[in-house]
This record gives sequence, C-alpha cells and structure tokens, in this order.
Amino acid sequence: MVPTDDPDYCFSASKSYLDFILVVGASCGIDMFVPNTSVDHNFSIKFNLHLQIKPFKAKYGTLGFDPTGAMWSIGETPSEELWIGMPTQDFFDDPMGIQFEMDQKHGDTRLSAGHCRIMRIFIIWVLAQIPGRDIYILNMWEADIWSSWCGLEEMTNAL
Repeated sequence: MVPTDDPDYCFSASKSYLDFILVVGASCGIDMFVPNTSVDHNFSIKFNLHLQIKPFKAKYGTLGFDPTGAMWSIGETPSEELWIGMPTQDFFDDPMGIQFEMDQKHGDTRLSAGHCRIMRIFIIWVLAQIPGRDIYILNMWEADIWSSWCGLEEMTNAL
C-alpha cells in the first residue's frame, strides 16, 4: 500500500497498461483528484454534474465501505474516471472499518437523488469561490433538495 501523502508519488494511469486502478483516499476530501506536483500543465478535469445515473461497476478492489447508494461519477481526466464515494457514518466511526471487497454482493451504487443535489450544491459553491470565474449560486439554502424539482437550475449558471 502506498501512503497517499508521500510527496514523491503522484497517482496517474495515463501511461499504464493496467485496465483498472482504484485509488481510495485516506481521509475525507477530493485531494486524491489533484496531482501533488508543483506545476502540471497537462492536468485537466472535465466536470459533469449530471452523471448521477452512472453505476459504479468496479468488480475488484477494496473500497472500505459498501458502495450501495454511495457512489457518484463527477467527471474524468484524460485517462481516469473520477468518483466521489459517500460512505455511511459507520465507515468513519471505525478507522479499520469493514474491508468491503467489490466482488461481494451489494445493491445499486448510484447516489440517491437528494444526496446528489447536496453534493451538486456544494461543488458549485466551491467553484463559485474561485476568483475570476463567472460561476454563481444564489439562495442555495432555499433549495428543496428532497423534491424532484429543487429549482437548482434557476439558482446557478453552472448547470
């Protein structure tokens, strides 16, 4: 196992002959997506916040939690798919956790609609904090995230 905070290691599958690589962060956050190099002019992420219908189809690997209702595809780099996993609180309460293997039986991996809306609002809010970007979100606390029509498309220009 490679420590994720090792400054001499950068995760990438751009020049690999592997057909599958699963990198799970050691803590909460999306820092696993960002290379730990000072400058990488070739790094880019194509965000797509409408991929909540895409199932997580990994058949191998140790995720650390049951992916049922917990996985959201948010985009890709030129060589990798990017997923956010939202495990249950049990995962955080027990640091050793249950080592869930992807070949074990699990349910539909797609994130629930309400949780997907929560994550969309959060990611749009983070993007709106970047200076010089023309992204905005208005009245984000008024979005009815549990309704099938929460009005998010009228609150932001990011969708």
